[in-house]
Amino acid sequence: MARLEQLSYYPELLERVLCLHQQGLGCRAIATQLNTEQWRPAKRRATFNGPMVANLLARQGVCLDASARRQPPWADRQAHEWSIKELSRQLEMPSATVFSWLYKGQLQARQVERGGHHQWLVWADAAELERLRVQRDAPRRWTQHRRVDSNDAANDPVS
Repeated sequence: MARLEQLSYYPELLERVLCLHQQGLGCRAIATQLNTEQWRPAKRRATFNGPMVANLLARQGVCLDASARRQPPWADRQAHEWSIKELSRQLEMPSATVFSWLYKGQLQARQVERGGHHQWLVWADAAELERLRVQRDAPRRWTQHRRVDSNDAANDPVS
């Protein structure tokens, strides 16, 4: 299978992608335009998508502005509210653990709509952050199981 760099039209493709980017189009819109113009990627797909366009721009040294990829701002965010991702970074722990705590009712949170999706805002002031750090650092309470072998069963007076 061919690589993009091996395509006969690769230089023109890069030029077109850069031109569309300079016109202010985002990666998904550029991909749509390339597909409309019947440009084709080298392999595995019949059409371009946003990440492929981002890769083509990166190959040209175009650093995409992080704010262009960010979600819209929170509409009614209150003081001391964190997204799950922000809180997990603050606590230096996996997002899955923070979500697990939320699911178990260990966090105060509310669900809001943002960018067409429902997302969680977790309330945590300085004292709550400290409580969560203590919870994070607490030893895990796993049930201790003792291995039983055949000699233990033979010597057990109950059997």
